[in-house]
Amino acid sequence: MKGDVRMKKNFVCIIFGVFLALSVNAAADTYYQFVASQNTLYVDGVKIEMPLYNYQYTNYAPIRAVAEAVGLDVNVVGTRIDFTSKSIGAEKTTAEIAQNVESTVFIRNYDTYNMAIAKIISTGSGVVLDNGIIVTNFHVAEDGFRYGIVYNDTPEGEEYRTSSWIAIDQFRDICILPSPNTYAKGAKLGNSDNLKLGEKVVAIGSPLGLKNTVSEGIISGFRRIDGYNFIQITAPISPGSSGGGLFNAQGELIGITTLKVIDGESLNFAIPINEVKTIVNSKDTQLEIELNNQMKFYTYNNKTYFFNYISSLDNNGFYRVSYFLFEEYEGSNEFIQSYENNADFRDKLYSKLAEISEKLRDYGYGKSTINIFSGNKSLTINYENGISKKINDSFVIK
Repeated sequence: MKGDVRMKKNFVCIIFGVFLALSVNAAADTYYQFVASQNTLYVDGVKIEMPLYNYQYTNYAPIRAVAEAVGLDVNVVGTRIDFTSKSIGAEKTTAEIAQNVESTVFIRNYDTYNMAIAKIISTGSGVVLDNGIIVTNFHVAEDGFRYGIVYNDTPEGEEYRTSSWIAIDQFRDICILPSPNTYAKGAKLGNSDNLKLGEKVVAIGSPLGLKNTVSEGIISGFRRIDGYNFIQITAPISPGSSGGGLFNAQGELIGITTLKVIDGESLNFAIPINEVKTIVNSKDTQLEIELNNQMKFYTYNNKTYFFNYISSLDNNGFYRVSYFLFEEYEGSNEFIQSYENNADFRDKLYSKLAEISEKLRDYGYGKSTINIFSGNKSLTINYENGISKKINDSFVIK
């Protein structure tokens, strides 16, 4: 949502969890989206570290710091505040743009959690963003139970693994996965609203498993297909390239590549990055990114548990099982049975913790570890034969 920005003593007002927009007078209809939470500011989905001043339940960020964070110059004249765009960066060579292979990944989609019998049902590409997530196509991750992530510097034959997604939009064909490699470099985001026909673009993906293949082309059109916007490009896109990055001449990520079949012909398209920003910046996605960054896996009693299946936070005073955890038994039927039992808790509402305990006692198969929400607090509890054991401190979702 676009809203007015209130100014106070050269500070820009950023209200908790609300999208606000600054209009830039150097480019008509250009907006930057801001999301604030406690001491963190996100500008167009990019995390900006800066101190925020809180006054009467309203967060304020230094306006000059905000402007500079998005590449703008600010000039304060009396009560008027002018924003002007800095000069656009010089066009890079294809070889320079190709350095973005550090931010692109190859994805394997497996049909089961049990890696002893798992089969690959699809492969594709993805792009790492700065806030610890990977953006890919929904059809790349569809029907998957576990995902193998291969980064540019991942040794041959190895992969990182994750078993959950953070957000999906199957109509826009977008899926957001957690990035298991927290040290991976995120791509710099561009503004897809400013693109023009004929602009140079570079696509990076992994067609047929050929990791980080680079191809060059131009923007040949802007299309609306089934009610959604797409960038048509001449850069070659082959099976396996879906979910990869499309970069402009300044090396900024401006789209996520995908193939579309129109009138029986496969054409090369990209989902505009601003469409992705809308999903990344949503309140639900930001909450789930924050939770995922805080709690991924841990060891308890010498056994490893990991998180899966994020659901939405209930606002009606009920407890919702937001995550469930299960012990990983590679190659074991017990592992699969444990998963099926735990899945029964997903997306169920409970008015009392006792109801969850009773539900767990009914199974009587031993251990089950779940994570619950109550208000804005999250607590992980381990149940062993109906006896609850707190295994980590509760934390406040800021």
